[in-house]
Amino acid sequence: MSTVAGKRKMAIVVADADGAILLWSGDVEELIGYSAVEVLGRPVDVIIPPGYRDRHWRGFHAAMDTGTARSEGTSAKIPVLRADGSVHRLSGRFTLLRNALGGWPIRRREPHLKK
Repeated sequence: MSTVAGKRKMAIVVADADGAILLWSGDVEELIGYSAVEVLGRPVDVIIPPGYRDRHWRGFHAAMDTGTARSEGTSAKIPVLRADGSVHRLSGRFTLLRNALGGWPIRRREPHLKK
């Protein structure tokens, strides 16, 4: 998180189980430089620096398969690819969101509806 004039920024990005961005908060726009219109529905690759993508997807798919993530709940400096092409490390944490029944994962579509 970043602090500007005493106000802490709360950047929130939510992706579904396929890695598509579902939610993009206003603070993310300010910190990363993309508007919600530019990223909603796109893969999270848009903000993952190329050198980190393989590692990210291995961890992401493992979390989707097991419902747990090694880094869940821990704070870290996360490398983020900004709209201008620069890479910044932002303080943040990963959390797996579960549905109202405690199940995982959140999906844009149900598997039985795939064609």
